[in-house]
Amino acid sequence: ARLAGRLPLDASSRQQLVDYAPRGTLSGLKASWTLQPGSEHASAPILDKYIISAQFSRLSLNAQGALPGFTGLSGSINGDERGGSFQLDSQDAALGLPEIFADPRIELGRLTAQARWQTDAQAVTVMLQEARFDNQDAAGSVSGHYTYPRSGQTAGVIDLVARLTRGQGNAVWRYIPLVAGQEVRDWLRTSIIGGHSQDTTLRLKGDLQHFPFDDGSGIFEVKGHVQGAS
Repeated sequence: ARLAGRLPLDASSRQQLVDYAPRGTLSGLKASWTLQPGSEHASAPILDKYIISAQFSRLSLNAQGALPGFTGLSGSINGDERGGSFQLDSQDAALGLPEIFADPRIELGRLTAQARWQTDAQAVTVMLQEARFDNQDAAGSVSGHYTYPRSGQTAGVIDLVARLTRGQGNAVWRYIPLVAGQEVRDWLRTSIIGGHSQDTTLRLKGDLQHFPFDDGSGIFEVKGHVQGAS
């Protein structure tokens, strides 16, 4: 972020750096970009195309719109203005999805992942090939994809499968999306006070604007074996 003050970036890109507030360490950084002349309403040049690849350690970004915030991520990235891929191998990682979850910081603990993303004028799509996590509440794996429209008219469309090899019942409420409603999260938080599971699966598919899909437009299914439930 400090280096950007010495680079020929347009005003919009500089503001994005302020908003995202990147922290962490980059190595093996390779980048190139193309600037187009500004329009009659914007005299500054506009970032048109770019390519970036790098390894990163303890990287952190603030959440902005459809893009999640995170802290403590280590791995590598390779992409351009149309999309790209990234790999993660992190300890003490955390995720921030303020448009999806009420908890501003979802602790992920140990996290490994392989993912790709695509972006165009209509939407941002993240394709998660596999992510494995292990924190104080749960351990397991997740795969699927999530598309968020730039218009912001819906909460996005998701197709996700998660499997927990370890899960604490009194932590379920933390991972329920905002569209489920405050009453649902409050009920889960105050009602499930004990128990654990060693084999639970979650299937979530559809437009999150209609969650929990009681209109039949999507799938919300949880299966599992529970011990010591209270």
